[in-house]
Amino acid sequence: MSNTHKQIGFTIVELLVVIVVIAVLAAVMVVTYSNIQGRARDSRRLSDMNAITKALEIYKQQNGDYPAAVGSTGNGGWEVSVPTASNSDFLAVLRTSGVISQVPIDPVNTGDMLTTGSKLYAYYRYPAGYLGCDASHGSFYILIARTGDASTTSSSTRPFTCGTYGASGWWQTGRYAN
Repeated sequence: MSNTHKQIGFTIVELLVVIVVIAVLAAVMVVTYSNIQGRARDSRRLSDMNAITKALEIYKQQNGDYPAAVGSTGNGGWEVSVPTASNSDFLAVLRTSGVISQVPIDPVNTGDMLTTGSKLYAYYRYPAGYLGCDASHGSFYILIARTGDASTTSSSTRPFTCGTYGASGWWQTGRYAN
């Protein structure tokens, strides 16, 4: 007879190593999933901005100029997609004129323009020559999206700058009327 016993099972060290490996993999998966969600929201924002830009161009063709911003309280006259019961007030003129059936709003859509970390869309039409922009181009609009998810810049948006205007930390686009 032999005194050797065959050991069945795992040692504490082996179990701890397996638990640590599983914890590291879970942490990596959570971070990856979080980044994927942020990129998905950013992709939707780009798509929404393109849809709003197209609707604004159609409106301009039908009416000769871009719509004036209705303005929301506390946002300096900018029309913003603030959280409301229906969000049907953001660029409602595009809906009521039949240009677009529903104006897109930010997937997160929180706060207002003055609150750090807010995520929203904002629109404003400036008069010709405002902020030192070339007056011969006529009035112009600015459409911006505050993101804060996967990135703060995008090569897919056309930055609009003129004179002293240029928002940092926002995706922005815009066009002159002429």
